[in-house]
Amino acid sequence: MIAALEMVADKDTRAPFDPGLKVGAMADGYAREHGLIARFIGDRIAFSPPLIITEAEIDEIMLRLRRALDDTWKELRR
Repeated sequence: MIAALEMVADKDTRAPFDPGLKVGAMADGYAREHGLIARFIGDRIAFSPPLIITEAEIDEIMLRLRRALDDTWKELRR
């Protein structure tokens, strides 16, 4: 099982963030603060959980990711 998410500056046009912002690294830092370790590749996030993962565990991963992305967005808006 593999899941991925790409962070972009504009969802409609899929325009990427300026590489100088290092949004992936920023999000990675916040993810770790929320207890989530994922694979950040530039501004993309990859997950490869074990096949025995439960629905509740997936929900927890997504909750932590959401918190990390919210924190990243707040920092970008400053």
